[in-house]
Amino acid sequence: MNFDPAQFTIFTEFVSKITPILVFFILLEISVNIFKKAKNYSLKESFINLTCISFEQFTDFFMWLFLIPVYIYLSKYSFFKLESTDIENWVLLLIIIDFCFYWWHRLSHQLPLFWSIHHVHHQGKEFNLLLGLRNSAFNRSYSMLFYWPIPLLGFPIEMALIAFVLHASYQFFLHTEFAPKFSFIDYLFVTPTLHKVHHGKNREYINKNFGGILTVWDRLFKTFQSENKAVTLGVKDNYQTANPILLNIFPFFKKVMRSKKKEFGSKKIHIYTLIQALLFFVMAIIYNENSREASILAKSFFWFFATFNLFILGMVFDNHRLKYFFESLRLSSFIAFILFFVK
Repeated sequence: MNFDPAQFTIFTEFVSKITPILVFFILLEISVNIFKKAKNYSLKESFINLTCISFEQFTDFFMWLFLIPVYIYLSKYSFFKLESTDIENWVLLLIIIDFCFYWWHRLSHQLPLFWSIHHVHHQGKEFNLLLGLRNSAFNRSYSMLFYWPIPLLGFPIEMALIAFVLHASYQFFLHTEFAPKFSFIDYLFVTPTLHKVHHGKNREYINKNFGGILTVWDRLFKTFQSENKAVTLGVKDNYQTANPILLNIFPFFKKVMRSKKKEFGSKKIHIYTLIQALLFFVMAIIYNENSREASILAKSFFWFFATFNLFILGMVFDNHRLKYFFESLRLSSFIAFILFFVK
């Protein structure tokens, strides 16, 4: 199978259509949260979610540089040639992805190295749709190890990419407190209630409910758990920082990088940094929409620029003693960056 750039265009156009829908539901959930006074979108957690999402978006291109050639290479040895025009192939593909996802997810909790990467998603203490998009910047670095059957079975690359997005979109909608509860659905499908259990750090909830769409894998491999008491969200390692770069790195060095409890900055600083984080979130979306033809050098520059800015924003939110100096430096570089590209 040779790669046709048009195949990737189909995928990116599909993502372009999905993204506004996800943003709409985030805004809807925030509105419901405000209306119900649910306090499920704090300044700190929203800042961390937005900056971690942005960091992952700017890092993703490194992963695609590796993953797409690997998929194409494995496809050369596929056992079948399946067509994307057959609906049964789409159903079969989603089931296979869900099975592979189960084992990726389970081993991401049980193997220390993989947990150090997946850890970022579980650091969140508020169960909302923004958390559903928050993952480690290194998340894709090992996921292909679990999805190798897909190219070998002969699924076209554009079909697989779209199916991955559909599967991930289902995961997104599992991260909400406001979904209605229908216990009979739990017998077959993963629901927000069941996935919230997965995010619990209660002893009886640890390493439970790894399924993505179907609960059959958890029931079959004895990892299913219904909610029988209030869920306490988060992880045991309580890192006292809101810096997205550090939060992506901390889990790898937790024995030597324990952070002491600290006082974060004022509410005004938090609002300021949240606005900046939102700006970078929008930039990350625009970047993904318009960087398809950019060179590797240009994308690398964007990555370093984004990492630098997100790291300093984290320092400002963390109330670092040199926050004003570093923020003035960041703003100067940001303005210079904008003026250069406007020209």
